[in-house]
Amino acid sequence: MSDRNYGQFCAVAQALDILGERWTLLIIRDLLTGPKRFRDFQRSLRGMGTNLLSSRLKSLEAHGLLQRITLPPPASVDAYDLTSRGRDLEPVIIAMARWGLKSLQEPENGERYEPEWAAFSLRVLFRPEAAVTDLAVEINVEGQVIYAIVVDRAAQTGIGPCPIEPDLRMYFDDGTFQKVAVGTLQLAEAIAGGLARMEGDPRCLIKFSEMFPLVVPAGNPSATAQAWPTVVKT
Repeated sequence: MSDRNYGQFCAVAQALDILGERWTLLIIRDLLTGPKRFRDFQRSLRGMGTNLLSSRLKSLEAHGLLQRITLPPPASVDAYDLTSRGRDLEPVIIAMARWGLKSLQEPENGERYEPEWAAFSLRVLFRPEAAVTDLAVEINVEGQVIYAIVVDRAAQTGIGPCPIEPDLRMYFDDGTFQKVAVGTLQLAEAIAGGLARMEGDPRCLIKFSEMFPLVVPAGNPSATAQAWPTVVKT
């Protein structure tokens, strides 16, 4: 028995033997929005040493949670992607994020935020019961383009331009998306104050806010329609 495991015949302990090391779940989080190169992890996980990153990636690969791939042209470079077993962790990571969101405020001094994390944030905020129509949204967060596509009450989010023509494009100034996501700034207020703007059918903005409930006043989806009269004309 290795000193690095709990030595317990327990499913929780077994999961922690694989996932409990520092940084491991953040590697999984980053891969949930698509394949990543080694240097992508170095940028996103600044503070994690190169040797430690290599060790964690090798361990996850050995446990069958990720695999090495070659990105298609024009990139044609080596990268890492989740296996089906690794992707099985998505609801676990999302549940953890929703739990942690309750105590998350605006970033404190020294706390980093990568705009690409907004793609994962949208998946955390998504509310399938409100997705009564399909929707495609492209969002620019501090220069990083992400997208959300909602089809048949399921959301797909990713990094980069929307692969289909979006119904709505949104643009957020520095720090605005974080404030809206944690509820310290209402989306309607951000638009009215010039901190965010939109292009497309204004009705799609209301649909978007209904599908992602933490971007409406007080997290109350029923208040959505009343939140927009001064900034949205349908």
